Amino acid sequence: AGDPLAMTDVDAALRLASAYLETKNHHRAQEVLGTALAADPHNPRLLATLAQSNLDEGDILTAEKHARAALAADMQYEPAMRVYAQALLRQHRTLDALDVIQDAVREHPHSDAVHYWHAEILRVAGHPAEALAAAEEALKLDPNDPDTMVLRADVLLANHQLDQAKAGYRDALRVQPDHAGAVHG
Repeated sequence: AGDPLAMTDVDAALRLASAYLETKNHHRAQEVLGTALAADPHNPRLLATLAQSNLDEGDILTAEKHARAALAADMQYEPAMRVYAQALLRQHRTLDALDVIQDAVREHPHSDAVHYWHAEILRVAGHPAEALAAAEEALKLDPNDPDTMVLRADVLLANHQLDQAKAGYRDALRVQPDHAGAVHG
């Protein structure tokens, strides 16, 4: 079988990296992805997964670099668009993040994750009505996503719609009883 880090099969590398990422072992995930990228340096799936790992561990500039590289290989690759928008948002480049995520919404209108991030970026940008609409679009695509339920409730709370916000937090807790955002919402 050999060294699992020596794999060059993209799907196998992504499965192994994802397993490491689920346990927050970013170092090992990045080793696996780096090895696979040595064999296929412009693979957008590998680059976007690496960017997400970088972002998750707080290395925002490296996440941006890898997301941009993924987009250079495939400018409409949805996970790369999302990670790139998130990296821009975390750098307080909200308008740039909004431009990227709006492109993602146009290219991937059936992605609940894209609509979630559209809602979050609109919320941060101070556009509550649009943020609420985007969160509701995400919930149409995945009605049981507790993160989107909490985001929607946060937008409602910021708009002083307390009863609707409380109901949204309760809905999220029904789906995921230990959801931190819903517990504190």
